[in-house]
Amino acid sequence: MFFRERAPALPNQSIPGFESLKNNIPYPLLLLAKKWIRAVNVVSLWVTIVIASAVSMHNYIPHFIEFRRRLIQCSVIIGLIFLFFFCIDEFLYTTLATPLLKQLPQGGALIATEVTSTFTVPMKLALVAALFISMPYILYQIWTFVAPGLYRHEKKLILPVFFTSLLLFYLGVAFAYAIICPLALQFFVQTTPKNVTMLTDIRHYLDFVLTLLFAGGIAFQVPIFTFTLIRTGIVSIQQLSHFRPYIIVGTFVVGMLLTPPDVVSQILLALPMWGLFELGLLFGKYSIKNNNKQLSTIEISLK
Repeated sequence: MFFRERAPALPNQSIPGFESLKNNIPYPLLLLAKKWIRAVNVVSLWVTIVIASAVSMHNYIPHFIEFRRRLIQCSVIIGLIFLFFFCIDEFLYTTLATPLLKQLPQGGALIATEVTSTFTVPMKLALVAALFISMPYILYQIWTFVAPGLYRHEKKLILPVFFTSLLLFYLGVAFAYAIICPLALQFFVQTTPKNVTMLTDIRHYLDFVLTLLFAGGIAFQVPIFTFTLIRTGIVSIQQLSHFRPYIIVGTFVVGMLLTPPDVVSQILLALPMWGLFELGLLFGKYSIKNNNKQLSTIEISLK
């Protein structure tokens, strides 16, 4: 029965506003999206079959089927959001290029040095934006798949950390876009020699900005990392306090590795990481203190 199962069909209900969006999508793109969804369905089915055959444990087959179902749902959501963003790719890229366009002289613009860049760059941006927007739904599917196998105290600990990490990632991306990107681009534009005209390629600019945004999101995970180390007992609060000078130097090293080679963006990323480390240390102290109070209450009640 497992090998005869068919992939779940997409619902036939019309989505509000989807028909007008569908009319604006080129036919080759629709055909590509249809083939992509079909390929995801087939690949997920074969992955499920191979894993189930490899482990040779029929008790896990329902879990693999559930995993396949959730994988297809996430793929469909990402595909629909990708189609929407691809239809407004000009607005999307203009929004992303605003920090640079504000720094360029009047009449300045981005250029495309490759023939395929005018198509591949907006497609890449639309895909990244689709993954970014659909991340809460993807994490929700992961959580609902994993949560039934966790104990109550594990759920109580992991769930807040799980979604706080997502919130901090979004805040880090917003911080990088609103503060780090404009200052870093201003630095590069102002240091351009007088006899040189700054003509930025759209592909290189996209890679540059995505690197900064991703670095900002990762940097804002410092309090989660610090809290997890303290809460699990891997490192004590006293040890982290003792190694604070080395951690501060480490934040500047990480800022150097995660950002483009300019001092401004490195410092702008390192300073928030330092502050977030202190925030994670503070929450870790509060968590340990609260946990000790609960243990003392339990011991008193047992006596």
